[in-house]
Amino acid sequence: MWFNIQRQRLPGLLQPIDPPSEVFQVRGLDWWGSAPASDAPHVEFKFTRANDHWLHLHNFKTYTNKMARRNVQQQQPWAKRYNQNRTDPSFHTGELVWLKVLVGRTKLDERYRDSYQVVNELGPLNYTFDDGISTATTHVHNLLLAY
Repeated sequence: MWFNIQRQRLPGLLQPIDPPSEVFQVRGLDWWGSAPASDAPHVEFKFTRANDHWLHLHNFKTYTNKMARRNVQQQQPWAKRYNQNRTDPSFHTGELVWLKVLVGRTKLDERYRDSYQVVNELGPLNYTFDDGISTATTHVHNLLLAY
């Protein structure tokens, strides 16, 4: 049986590959080769010096920090492009807003209920509103400006 692992082009016409005559091996979705054996040998570390484990630990920490930094750097352009035309809504004191129904809503029920008056801004994303009976605090994404 022959596999083109290096994915190099054959000279001339592409030759057909004969189907295997034995049971197919388990293949992963994104890698070539057989699946790893479940009875893999136990890996043992042999430290040559007394404090050699600190060196391995430091190398592992450096590697994980590098991978985390690379992941963040890869995610930042995606987040920048995703949030390009997105703005967090802001409300002023005294404006009327609708409150999103988060719990107990069925498919055909209203998504937002009543209009409430914004009493206080607790930060760029949290607001206190008054419904006439009591006051409550919620996140800006649960509010919608009442026109």
